[in-house]
Amino acid sequence: MRSAPARPAEPTAKSRIAALVFGSLLLVATHAGAAPAVVYDNTNTMLADQFNPGQFEFGDQITLGGTNRVVTAFQFAYQLTGGDGNETATVRFYANDGTAGAPGTKLFQSSPIALHNTGTVFAAGSLINLDVPVPSSFTWSVIFGNTSGDTATTGIFNPPSVGSSDPTFYWIDQNNAWSKANFGTSGTPSNFYARVTADVVPEPSTGLLVAAGLLALARRRRSASA
Repeated sequence: MRSAPARPAEPTAKSRIAALVFGSLLLVATHAGAAPAVVYDNTNTMLADQFNPGQFEFGDQITLGGTNRVVTAFQFAYQLTGGDGNETATVRFYANDGTAGAPGTKLFQSSPIALHNTGTVFAAGSLINLDVPVPSSFTWSVIFGNTSGDTATTGIFNPPSVGSSDPTFYWIDQNNAWSKANFGTSGTPSNFYARVTADVVPEPSTGLLVAAGLLALARRRRSASA
């Protein structure tokens, strides 16, 4: 006579909790491993004009696409002629919480980036390995340094292929006061070359909170059974 197969043992509370903890941590790891993505890209269509800001800080207010909001990389364009080797560019990010929506709170400032003579072509100034949370809309800016007697310009590009930017104005800081500016009656869009790459916003992860709660429950049950 064939005996009935043995009934599998019921999972213990400890094993159930362990499985839930593992699943929660797996969810967290999956979330953390999401790849950075380009959330703003205005690098494809170069217009004939270029912009010389002189010694003034200038910037473009942009709206990001997608949902990633921790900037990991930023790229701008410059053209430098007549340089003697000490020219720099400094990048900043601002929240638009100043007067009348002007750049206000500074979210990020780079170290000075060395510039090189480029002749009549544009070069990309790049920042990588950033970790800067930003809102969906903010202003990036550049200020050229040590360019007296040189010519440092940036590229006018439009339209963005990812994200958006109002082509009717850019921001410029003259005498410590931000104001909107444009290229007058020429009709040239007031947008500049830029690319922003961003990662997901780290959150107080639900998975980690669940895992911590389940581990605490397991400890209490273990203490009660002792």
